[in-house]
Amino acid sequence: MRPILILFIAILALSCNKNSIDVDWKIQPSGTANTLNCVYFADQNTGFAVGIGGTIVKTTNGGIPWTIQSSGTTNTLNSVFFMNGSVGCAVGAAGTILTTSNGGTLWRKQVSGTTNELFSVFFTDLNTGYAVGYYGTILKTTNGGTAWTIQDSGLSHWLWSVYFTNVNTGYAVGDSGVIIKTTNGGVVWSVQASGTLKNLFSVSFPTVNTGYASGSDGTMVKTINGGALWTTQSSGISNEIFSVFFTRENTGYAVSWPGAILKTTDGAKSWTKQTSNTSNGLRSVCFTDSNTGYVVGVKGTIIKTTNGGGTDSK
Repeated sequence: MRPILILFIAILALSCNKNSIDVDWKIQPSGTANTLNCVYFADQNTGFAVGIGGTIVKTTNGGIPWTIQSSGTTNTLNSVFFMNGSVGCAVGAAGTILTTSNGGTLWRKQVSGTTNELFSVFFTDLNTGYAVGYYGTILKTTNGGTAWTIQDSGLSHWLWSVYFTNVNTGYAVGDSGVIIKTTNGGVVWSVQASGTLKNLFSVSFPTVNTGYASGSDGTMVKTINGGALWTTQSSGISNEIFSVFFTRENTGYAVSWPGAILKTTDGAKSWTKQTSNTSNGLRSVCFTDSNTGYVVGVKGTIIKTTNGGGTDSK
């Protein structure tokens, strides 16, 4: 065989092998067709996703495979958070709160003290956590989720997402551009000027002072001073951005529908669309490091990247 032909075949083989491995976002079998509303990883390998009908799926090796867990409820689950690989909490419809201390082998239903739907949960340590939901609902636990007390948000807006930057300082976002902040572990929540009247569905703080919130009609707002001032950013899309996650101060991801994944590397000044390999609506994004990330959505969709989302789509 001629040397030139051999070289061509070798190059072609390498190219095909690269394309088969270096997929930007790769679809993973979730084991369910139910919509998944939230994904969270406790460490590099151990992750959980929750959704409608009380669905909980778990992986212990980075997504291959995902296995269904018994949640003990048929209520929709909207959010999940793990403090480590064993201890976690999930919240959802009708005030549902579930906790586990053995990695989800057994989930226990806790008394939340409310029938309002809960949309988001966040823990600052093994014992202290917060959940938010309908009609300004904010709940706090100081014993790992066994007991919850109602906090006064001063609002009747639906609160969609909660995020704490340390044990005392946290933010919650919701309908009509509502952003509230606490600096004393939820004893007092104060309203911040978000600069928008659009519903806000997700909030993420990569640093103590720098934070982002996303919402309806492609809304994206940013603060660089702990919420004293929020400024509007352009996402480049007009659909709801259900989830935003930043791996670094300026590098982040946002998800929407149909199958929309956006990435920024300049602190939300500009966003580029990535190839998601799905047209399903996407509901939640979570990264375990700067390159490895997961997105979940309708019809049990789970997709994974190991190269930061790879090449942007044109």
